[in-house]
Amino acid sequence: MAKIPTAPTLPKARNAIKRALRELIDPSPTIEEADELWRHFQSRCLYCGAILGREEREAHLDHLDSSHAGGASAIGNRVLACGGCNGDNKRETPWREFLEKKCPDEAERARRLTLIMTWQRDHPVPSVIGSLEDVWEKACANALSAFDEAAEEIRTNAAQEYLVRGADPARAAVEVWSSTRLPFEPRGWLRDMRERIRGALRGLPAAGDRGLDAVYMSGEAGLFDVENVLLYNVGAGALGHVARRGVRFRRERGAMPPRPDGRPARHYQRYGLVDPRTEGQKGERLASFRFRLDHLNSDTEAHEVWWALVNGQVTVARPGVYEGRFGLQVHLASRRECNLSGILKPLFDGIICGFQADIGGTDPLVVERLSRALAQDAARIQAGLIAGTRGLLRGERLVTAYRDFVKWNPVDHRCEAGSVSRTSHEERHWDVTGEVVALPPLT
Repeated sequence: MAKIPTAPTLPKARNAIKRALRELIDPSPTIEEADELWRHFQSRCLYCGAILGREEREAHLDHLDSSHAGGASAIGNRVLACGGCNGDNKRETPWREFLEKKCPDEAERARRLTLIMTWQRDHPVPSVIGSLEDVWEKACANALSAFDEAAEEIRTNAAQEYLVRGADPARAAVEVWSSTRLPFEPRGWLRDMRERIRGALRGLPAAGDRGLDAVYMSGEAGLFDVENVLLYNVGAGALGHVARRGVRFRRERGAMPPRPDGRPARHYQRYGLVDPRTEGQKGERLASFRFRLDHLNSDTEAHEVWWALVNGQVTVARPGVYEGRFGLQVHLASRRECNLSGILKPLFDGIICGFQADIGGTDPLVVERLSRALAQDAARIQAGLIAGTRGLLRGERLVTAYRDFVKWNPVDHRCEAGSVSRTSHEERHWDVTGEVVALPPLT
């Protein structure tokens, strides 16, 4: 396996080690020392004289002699400065030269120089700092060497947690074996794994008339959002070249393909190409639907899709509540093409919510916020939330007030198979048709 790329946090960690060791010989000012400095310089910038507000974090404890030039961090080498003077204006200019530039009045400049001399007299910089520079440099070298060895050991062990196998001329597929399921915000080796998956997916050949086929397998029995693991958590950006004609995903039960290096794995993902016209997941049809959207892109939100379905044509083939696993098959007709993996989540979430029975009743605040967002009468919104015969998927509370809007709670963890395909038409709107199917019960 190729070496895992260095995570962007490692350079920060190395710098933190150097700063921590530096604190031992050249400690930063304490809060009490900073308080005294504010009083001594009368809450004014030494250079331009601006009055500074401590609560607004307008001030800096500026190094008189810069740290780049060997200046100490001790309070005796610090003065009060505004952000402008301590930033782009001063940079590495010697402080006496900069003070003369910012304070041309000789009498005022003399007064400020007296403030500095008095401050440095009362807070002398320890002379031991210079004699310990060599000790600090050696300590940094030893600590960073030990850190690099530990980081390499962790990377090596992390590399054993997953394996990504990319496509090759004989096999247009990407396969992933891992010990942990890919989350939405991965950290550590999981983030490295996601980057490796993205790189491998970009290596899939251009789809042409084919679409993306994604499969997930696991030895874990629980239900979860399969579409998130396979598509959303990976990111649509790596899938655009293979997801314009169609996307199909599913969870398959049974024995996973063995990991090529013989190591154990608990999760398996496979990405390949498929003709989007082939039949999707088979099962008993629970409902079918047809509705229209004025726009559909990555910025489309679930409530827009939900409202379009509520006002579309819905046929329930099997009345009553269905509590098992299900599949969702969607076909789009539009003038322009798009990356279907980027619009699949809001599309599926909105459709599933449209077929979901809300067992918690309607919250007036939710009705008000949806009414405002959709520019619809509140009575119509409330009627739409009462699914009636449309509510064939049982779940918890369908929608709740959240921050300044609402939060939908679709039962998408039970959607273990889905597909979305697209054909062209000349109309400006998007025609959306499809069906919800029952998947066989687990044995």
